[in-house]
Amino acid sequence: MTPGIQCVESVWEFRRHSKMKNYSQKFKLNLLLGILSSLIALSILLLPFMKFLELKSYDVRFILRGKLLPAPEVILVTIDDQTYVNLNQPFPYPRSFHAHLVNNLKRAGARLIVFDFEFDISQPDDSLFASAIEKAGNVILAAKLVTMQKENYQINSLIQPTPLLAGKCAGIGLVGAKKDGDGFLRKYLLWQKMKTRRQIIPSLALETVSRYLKLTGKIDFIFSDQKFSIGNRRISMIDNNCFLINFCGEAGEFTTIPYESVLDDKDFQLPYHDTDIFEKLLQNNTFKNKIVLIGVSAPELADLYLTPFYNSGYRQPMSGVEIHANAIATLLQGNEIVKPQLIFQILILLFSLIISVILVSTIKPPFCFLSLIGWAIFYGFIALFLFVNYNIWIDVILIFLQIFFIGLFATIHYYQIEIRREKKLMQFVPQHIVEKLNHKPELLTPGGHRKELTMLFCDIRGFTGWSERLEPEELVLMINEYFDEMANIIAMPGHDGCIKDFVGDGILAFFGEPIEDDHAKKAVSAGLKMQTRFAALRQEWQNQGRNVHTDDPNQSIELAIGINTGYVTVGNFGFKSINMMTYSIIGNHVNFASRIVDYARGGQILISQRTKSLVENQFEIREAGKFQIKGKRDPVILYEVLQK
Repeated sequence: MTPGIQCVESVWEFRRHSKMKNYSQKFKLNLLLGILSSLIALSILLLPFMKFLELKSYDVRFILRGKLLPAPEVILVTIDDQTYVNLNQPFPYPRSFHAHLVNNLKRAGARLIVFDFEFDISQPDDSLFASAIEKAGNVILAAKLVTMQKENYQINSLIQPTPLLAGKCAGIGLVGAKKDGDGFLRKYLLWQKMKTRRQIIPSLALETVSRYLKLTGKIDFIFSDQKFSIGNRRISMIDNNCFLINFCGEAGEFTTIPYESVLDDKDFQLPYHDTDIFEKLLQNNTFKNKIVLIGVSAPELADLYLTPFYNSGYRQPMSGVEIHANAIATLLQGNEIVKPQLIFQILILLFSLIISVILVSTIKPPFCFLSLIGWAIFYGFIALFLFVNYNIWIDVILIFLQIFFIGLFATIHYYQIEIRREKKLMQFVPQHIVEKLNHKPELLTPGGHRKELTMLFCDIRGFTGWSERLEPEELVLMINEYFDEMANIIAMPGHDGCIKDFVGDGILAFFGEPIEDDHAKKAVSAGLKMQTRFAALRQEWQNQGRNVHTDDPNQSIELAIGINTGYVTVGNFGFKSINMMTYSIIGNHVNFASRIVDYARGGQILISQRTKSLVENQFEIREAGKFQIKGKRDPVILYEVLQK
């Protein structure tokens, strides 16, 4: 392998390792910003409004999923507004009505008869109702646990059916709702605990499902992994004693029979019309092997609740008895909504963190924001997919917040670096070149690359004597004006030069990086314009009464320029650890340019052989002679560029 090929391979290997190192550093920094973003997102999520947004995103998933078929095992018997008209009697109805209802449902083959009423006050016909309950053997009654706040403690009071009714029923279940902070009902209590009696009382839905599955004995509680076992079904819990209801749809999804229709048989006369509707229900086996829930749906009497489907269009609240129906259906089908355990939520957060950090480390702003938006949308689809197909509820607002802050911090950091880079470059590089360098940020990393450039060095002849005849303040003003005028010519579009250094009264500039075309021509053209402008500037100073003479009153200051073309190393040099980096060039040909200017007279432009070979057909050039340049063994021929 030739040395040239080895050199090229070494350069490519260096660049590859440099890019890997830069990416690694960028990834580590973005990872720290990502961790900070995640912590901020977690903190913000504790705010009530953010919890509200997550709950609303949960509701949206129900609406996007759509309706499910209601559990066929459950039928509702409800007291609605029409019931008042048909019975012509105010609520609550006599217990004899309920007794007749129980008898008819038992005759119709109902598997369970569940009342969503509280029978805590005795009535004259309780014995008739108790007899019907005992005869049916499958009636479940409702109770309620009320918490009363005393001065320094709470008292739980159990409101349950009268002793007569409680002694005859098959079971008792608690009714009561646990709403979220926004007033919506999404979860259902499995049980409640009476502190005074140290007794756990099942909810109406849990008691109903236990009886339906013909379970006896103690219910198996498993707290270690937030699971609850009922028979061979394991229910995922939330808030220690609740589960998330998998609502099948809006209000009115379950088969519903009016209360008076179940009463209306040949032995019960309705006041206004008597069609014996129950006989038809009996013939159709409407209640055969069903769980029959009896409750109130009339708006003025029913407990109405807002559910996830409330915002789906009809905005109709759901009655308490239908809440129980959805809860029972969820327990029977084992399709409760599952909230992953904390460890899985942390893993999801970390996974999103890694994806987001990779995106912001790989793609620059503003396009990284588009990629993050794409990732957020994709994550939203994942969340919806898991919800629809597996009944899993994963947080989306937390992840959206995390993605937003990662993008925000990465963008802020990126533009902070860009601002620092531009400020650094603007010291030596014109604005239009800075804009081009912004598209090649690898040029501003430690290290560099070799390429052929043209260097220009100028200084003022007679500067020492001239400066000694000026006051310091005036000298600074005139030198700065000189630097400003010369730098503008070097950097102007069409010349595209970059300032390497201001050394005393001298300026070292280079051409061909990053704008590579015709660098020798641009350098010579800039030199000619610099000579013309310096002569005009000197005349302006003289017209203003300023001194432009050297220590010889008959000799004015003049500008000398030396230009050389050759291969140099271009890169960002300095101490990265203390943020002291300079975009510059180094090499023998840089030194050679500074040596050439030493042999140029005032008003003269001298160029090297290589520069001359690149521009000889574009400018008027003549040989200036052979010169023994410091650092060169043999004399070197230099050439003078003439003003046209």
